[in-house]
Amino acid sequence: MASSPTGSASEDLAAASRLASSDTARGERALLTVIETWPDAPEARLAYVRLGDMRAAMDDQAGAVQAFAAALNGWPQTPGLRRRC
Repeated sequence: MASSPTGSASEDLAAASRLASSDTARGERALLTVIETWPDAPEARLAYVRLGDMRAAMDDQAGAVQAFAAALNGWPQTPGLRRRC
């Protein structure tokens, strides 16, 4: 993938999560990159959950709700989501 720093959805998510723990703004951009690069992968849904957690921690309740809703879009029919969450 052109915008993937690692070429792997799971590795991109892990890198974005590490970055988010030390730099919120860059971590948010990295999570959005995971979502945009791997939109059909279960990691995109997990990125939405982490994004929701970050926004809730920053008292952005509306942004958190949007991110959590995006994580649930298509559930429970989404293959693989149940095992990863």
